[in-house]
Amino acid sequence: ATLTGISTWERDALLRQWLVSTRLTAISTLQSLSRLVESMQNMVVMDEIKTKVDDAIQELTSIQSALSSSIDHFTACKHATRASVLAESAFFDPSMVSLLYFPDQHKYAIYLPFFLPAAMPLLTALKRVIKDRKSRKAANKDSKT
Repeated sequence: ATLTGISTWERDALLRQWLVSTRLTAISTLQSLSRLVESMQNMVVMDEIKTKVDDAIQELTSIQSALSSSIDHFTACKHATRASVLAESAFFDPSMVSLLYFPDQHKYAIYLPFFLPAAMPLLTALKRVIKDRKSRKAANKDSKT
């Protein structure tokens, strides 16, 4: 046993368990972000969010590199932590969260009161023009026969 009371194999087992958990959290968060962006057609993704996602994916790739080149669980855990932090930072970015609470129905509710008063006279005039044309066509038909 070491001075901490935890043997090397126990520490490695804890690091592996924590590594798997943190890596899965990062992957799950990135998948959720992907589903969110795909579900909202008008969502604009800022460049800084794209950079965070790219960096998180790079960190996830670095985990694999750290484990394949040498079984270095500590370095892999650092990459997993960075990947998880970057993924959650991208998902909970204020610009992303604000877009979640502003669906298309809200846009209609906000802009309709502005455009409806201007549209009503235009629609009424259009209806009158169509009615006049129909009556002229009918009068022309009657005069020809």
